[in-house]
Amino acid sequence: MSSLKRRIEAAVDSRIAALTEVRIAAVAATAANLRTQLNELHQLRDQIRESTLGSRATTIGGRGSEANRSD
Repeated sequence: MSSLKRRIEAAVDSRIAALTEVRIAAVAATAANLRTQLNELHQLRDQIRESTLGSRATTIGGRGSEANRSD
């Protein structure tokens, strides 16, 4: 194998490794962002659930929201 061919292959391998590292970092950042969004959605769900159960408890006669929980 010629010296030029080895240098070209080494450069290509190095570039592929660098691009792979960048892609891994991008996927990790996306995963972190999605986890943050999921946590925010869970908080909103819990707030809505509490609000809905609290409203139902008042409507049904003031029993606590725990009495009306179906989950």
